[in-house]
Amino acid sequence: MSEDGSDIGKELLESVRDVIGRKIKIAVRKKVKLEVKGDKVENKVLVLASCRAFVLTARVPTKLELTFSYLEIQGLSCCKPGQLIVETEKCNLSMKLASSEDVNEVLAHIGTCLRKIFPGLSPV
Repeated sequence: MSEDGSDIGKELLESVRDVIGRKIKIAVRKKVKLEVKGDKVENKVLVLASCRAFVLTARVPTKLELTFSYLEIQGLSCCKPGQLIVETEKCNLSMKLASSEDVNEVLAHIGTCLRKIFPGLSPV
């Protein structure tokens, strides 16, 4: 498995599966830099399943820090290349991903899952 900016290693992936459950199918997994308190960033792992997102620590053993349903999302925005801001009912997350393609992949997955939940909904 390659160790580029967005991929996670096999050992970390196994730790993630131990934490979120082996029965949950992981659709997307990305290393992200979560912005906290000003300019400070922390390395995290963003894992997307069919209807939930998980934010975990980027070390072994990993720990679950945050999870939310896609239905809790109130807004998604991309202000800069490689940046994704997710607004939920409980918090706002500002994440830096390795590339704009990674941001597009995350957005496409969430959008596809929401269309499966609400098939007649307008994409706008």
